[in-house]
Amino acid sequence: TELSELMAKALAKNTVLERLELVKCDLDKNDAILIAKALEVNQTLRVLNLQNNKITNEGATAIAQSLRQNKSLTELNLLGQQQAGLR
Repeated sequence: TELSELMAKALAKNTVLERLELVKCDLDKNDAILIAKALEVNQTLRVLNLQNNKITNEGATAIAQSLRQNKSLTELNLLGQQQAGLR
């Protein structure tokens, strides 16, 4: 979504934010991929909580791969992801 794109751009340019909580925001694979791209260049964020969203294995893998470049993130929470259409 447009909002996710704006958030990812802001995260990529971030030099202050150290903790980001995006819990129960209905984030999906596409949102996770945008976040992953931002994490590749972000060197400030320490904690990222994406609990209880709809991030698929593909989205989670993109985030995991972004951590090859990101050396600042020390805590990542991806617990409670649900498949679209399921409760």
